[in-house]
Amino acid sequence: MHFAADNIVREDGPSSYDSIVHLKGNVEIRTCCVERPTGANKNPGSEYLVMHADEADYDGEKDEIDARGTVHVSFQPVK
Repeated sequence: MHFAADNIVREDGPSSYDSIVHLKGNVEIRTCCVERPTGANKNPGSEYLVMHADEADYDGEKDEIDARGTVHVSFQPVK
């Protein structure tokens, strides 16, 4: 998973998997590799899921993203 933002703060837990990452301003989160839902993909195969948001928190223990503000999700082919 790739994170980019104007401001990134990591709260470390007992292990690296327990950390929470707080992202603010021009957030981009990119994950590889996902399959689009059936019927939504004109070109079958793995793709990056790219999320843009005003703010987001990533919980490493739960592997969850909480995105806030204006949020957009898109898919891009893996090259």
